[in-house]
Order: sequence, then C-alpha cells, then structure tokens
Amino acid sequence: MNSKSIKRIAAVLTVTAGGVAAWSGLAQANNPGASGLNRVEDSNVRIEDPIRIKEKQGAQVIVSHITIAQGGHTPWHYHPGPHIVSVKTGTVTVYETDCSPTSYVANTGFFDPGSVKKPHIHTLRNTSDQVAEVVITDIRTEDLRPTVVADPQPPACFP
Repeated sequence: MNSKSIKRIAAVLTVTAGGVAAWSGLAQANNPGASGLNRVEDSNVRIEDPIRIKEKQGAQVIVSHITIAQGGHTPWHYHPGPHIVSVKTGTVTVYETDCSPTSYVANTGFFDPGSVKKPHIHTLRNTSDQVAEVVITDIRTEDLRPTVVADPQPPACFP
C-alpha cells in the first residue's frame, strides 16, 4: 500500500470514528478474539463533497468538538489546510463572504480543502432551535493552527 492510500484511509478513520478509537474498533471487529479494545462512534455522517487530502509527511490531525448556542456563530475565518466537518446535532449554515448560505443538518457534513494562497473566508452559524454540535477533523502541516480569524471581519450576513 502506498503512502497516498494510507493517508486516505487515515483521514476516513479519523472522521468516522475518532482516530485511534476507530482503529481499535476495526481491530476488534476484524478479530473477534481481541481483548481490551473499545470503540465509540463519535460521529458518522455522509459527506457528498469529494475528499482529496494531500499533506506532507508529519502532518498533524486535530479533532475538535464544538457546540454552538442557538443563533451563535464563529468569527469570519479560513483554514490553512483541509478539514472535515460532521454535524452531530442541530442545523448549521455556512455563509460565504457574499452572504450565500449552505445549510447542513444533523448526520451530514462537508469537506473544506482549506488554503492559504487564496483563503476561503466563511462563517458557521447555528440556524436551528437547539444547541448545534459539530466535530471537526483538521489536517495540518506541522505548527499551523486549525483556524485563522479574518482581519478585518466582513460585514454580517445575518442580524
């Protein structure tokens, strides 16, 4: 198996079952005689976007759990590398700088390839009537933070 295949498998495992927990769960599932392994599925969503990840050796994988209050939102920001967002509860809407929205409900998600050459500036808002929970898996070249706040902040797209 080449390194490209291994990276793709690692990304899928990280998203669908929380990284190391996924590996141990697969080991147990494939080996019924295994002992001392536990698998907890944290997030399991379908992503319609094509997922292409190309990072250098030594990339960091950061899994974040974020809760967003009803009507809450992130600042305008971009990501210096690829990430996968899984919506666990609620509905979140991604707003582009032209205020065009795309909504994602629980058990769906999306892929953002991230870029610093031409940043994809956006914000994520909870547009549901409950707390929204998302799991974000960021893949970064070493020492790059998962999120960079846009400066200056674009005008708001919602009240």
